[in-house]
Order: sequence, then C-alpha cells, then structure tokens
Amino acid sequence: MKFRLALASIGLSLLFAPDASMAQSLPDTVSVCTDGFRLNLRETPEGRVLTTLNEGDVVERVAPPAGAWQPVAFGNYRGYVWADYLCENNSTPNPIPPVSGLQPATCPNVDSARNLRHPGGLNVHRAPNSNSEIVGFLNDGAAILLGGNATENAAGETWYPIDQPLSGFIPGGDGEGVTNIVYCTRFYP
Repeated sequence: MKFRLALASIGLSLLFAPDASMAQSLPDTVSVCTDGFRLNLRETPEGRVLTTLNEGDVVERVAPPAGAWQPVAFGNYRGYVWADYLCENNSTPNPIPPVSGLQPATCPNVDSARNLRHPGGLNVHRAPNSNSEIVGFLNDGAAILLGGNATENAAGETWYPIDQPLSGFIPGGDGEGVTNIVYCTRFYP
C-alpha cells in the first residue's frame, strides 16, 4: 500500500510540476538568427551586456522565456537574449524589428554612454572610413560607449570611436552636425 501511494505521489508531482511541460517542449539548442548583425547576451533582461553573439552561434535554452527574453547559456556565459532572434536548426532568420516607436536601449550611467540614432542601424567599421572592414552592425537605439574623441578622415567625414558593445568606428552624421549619436535618456546603475 505504501509503495502504491509513493508511486502515485511521484506521478502527480511530475504531472503538476510547474515547468515540466515547458521544459520538455524547449529544444536544447537553438541558433542565433539575426540576418547578419550581432546579438547582445545580457546579464538580465535589458541589463548589462555580457558578450555579443554572431549569426549562427548555437546557444542552449536553459529556462522558459521571461516575456520576450530567453534565458540561454553560451560557453561560460549565462544570460538573456531577445527571443525573436533565435531559430531552430538555422532556419530562416527573424526579421529586424521596425524602428517606428523605438525606445532606445538602457545605457550604463557613465559619461561616455550614448544611443545610436539612425533608422535601419549602422555598420561598425575597423577604421574611420566607410571603405574599411565592417566588424559588426548596431540597430537604431543601441546603447554604445564612446571610445574617445571624434576623428575626421581625409574625405572630411566625422567618425566616432566606440568601445562597446563592440570596438570600431561609426559615422557621426550627415555633414550638418552629429545626427547618428544622441545622449541617453534611460539608464541602469
């Protein structure tokens, strides 16, 4: 009799475990599908960037989503990524979200923090020149950390060095002033 009760108890606890069905429905691994740009892996949803992931990187889903944020593991990192940029078995990448009604990313509360402001985003170049190697892509509204003073190249274009979320240079604007970089309006500690 005790044996049957123990088995029934185990069966009920498995049946009604809070995330048992969710855990079984999640594939162990998924791919980063970003249409070529890099994806931030954050400490918490909208939190500090731990590292960036490349198109095609494989991550492990470690828990059910927290809203639009998916908890993942990548190498020695554990954090959150925007779930829309994950796909199973390298299937079709998800589209880049529209920029209308954009709310800029939350910035660290430091003097060099800015938000990128350019519809459609910007490429990050290795050198202050549009013909130099592209090292990554940043979406409109991305939080960046400036890496020093602006540089003017031989063509008279103003470029800004950035240190985060990746290192390189972005163009400053359209020739009538700095239009691609704005001061942050939202901060985290």
